[in-house]
Amino acid sequence: MKAIIRAGYFPVQWKVAQIIIIQKSGKPLEESSSYRPINLLRIMSKIFEKAVLKRLRPILEENRILPDHQFGFRQKYYPINQVNRITEIIREN
Repeated sequence: MKAIIRAGYFPVQWKVAQIIIIQKSGKPLEESSSYRPINLLRIMSKIFEKAVLKRLRPILEENRILPDHQFGFRQKYYPINQVNRITEIIREN
């Protein structure tokens, strides 16, 4: 992992994803908007992502780099909390 970060090079093979298509429930088969693409990344890519996140998360939290309204991919931050936050802002204004 250190070598990848130091070199600034992410292996091309790890960037390749298998794309599968999943039909949305209750949608007509003949419309392209009725399907959701899912990208399946290689396992080494996912392991690297988790390792980087494990190192990066404490730095981001300790230095308060992410704004409080950033909810995506954060522990203890749920979509419903974002909905409640926005509803409260609307109510106040």
